[in-house]
Amino acid sequence: MKRIIRWWTAAVLGTAGPVFSAPRDATVPIYDWQRQEVVPMEKIVKTDAEWRALLTPEQYKVTRRQGTERACSGAFHDSHEAGTYFCVCCGTALFSSDHKFESGTGWPSYFQPVAAETIATQSDRSHGMVRTEVLCARCDAHLGHVFEDGPRPTGRLLHQLGRAAVRAGGRFRGMRPAGRPGRHWAEGFPPVEPRRARVLILGSLPGAESIRRGEYYGHSRNAFWPIMGGLYGAGPDLPYPQRLKKLAARGIILWDVLRAAERKGSLDSAIHPRRAEPNDIPALLARHPDLRRIVFNGAAAERLFRRYAAAACGDRLAGVDQVRLPSTSPAHASRSFEDKLALWRAALAAAR
Repeated sequence: MKRIIRWWTAAVLGTAGPVFSAPRDATVPIYDWQRQEVVPMEKIVKTDAEWRALLTPEQYKVTRRQGTERACSGAFHDSHEAGTYFCVCCGTALFSSDHKFESGTGWPSYFQPVAAETIATQSDRSHGMVRTEVLCARCDAHLGHVFEDGPRPTGRLLHQLGRAAVRAGGRFRGMRPAGRPGRHWAEGFPPVEPRRARVLILGSLPGAESIRRGEYYGHSRNAFWPIMGGLYGAGPDLPYPQRLKKLAARGIILWDVLRAAERKGSLDSAIHPRRAEPNDIPALLARHPDLRRIVFNGAAAERLFRRYAAAACGDRLAGVDQVRLPSTSPAHASRSFEDKLALWRAALAAAR
């Protein structure tokens, strides 16, 4: 018998998947797509509230509550671009276009993951059926189910989650263009995006510590969260999801100019100019017609925006002020914290 893994997306709500499956300090063997090998990685464990804060409602419903998407409605079922698909929750590489084929089902189909270590399985008895559920091995995101009807060589048919469970190009979705990155490939996060926004704060690309923690401005010496604490009570003393909610309540989007880039270390100056991929900022602007100001967190963010994104934004930048502020990075300590706080306060107050 052959096995099919059917990757549903977000139309029908199923029963809840696991919220916690491992201690927060646990490690699991995961395939490192950048290094092309299996290495121990920290298990991603978050509370339900944290997942709600980090994901869009659709992403949350699919990956944390076993939601489903109608056939032929996802972003990738009819895509033929070469690339790799990543978990929308934690960024783990899941599938390659090299293993994709036409199944006629209306869901993107693959006969194997990029590595066996990227997925886990468990019994699912919801909806009056007994099925084998497939999860992201690193964060337990719901990905789909295993059925018996796949092609050679493995007999496995994988119906990818489409737009809600994988990232592609812009909004922490993720089919990357063909080609294999080097060991210094760095990838950012989805935007923290309230439904109604007036301010977009753009960084360049998260540093290594932020990527390790899975948090914007995660370095303990970065001044961003202390500044947000002084302005909105969203300081580093609060849990990360609560900080994000406070910014969302103020209509503030957090994102970066680059989705990914080759970079040795964490400095913006180390970003390879020909191996950088921008986020889909034009699409974000289209979703937020009330946006009034783009704030660049440092000169590098503004420079990267001019190089990789400004032209594509076109008329969507009409009526949107653009302000460069001193970088909050610990690598830029030429200004005092008080000076930075005052400048950030003035720029954000003007956008109300």
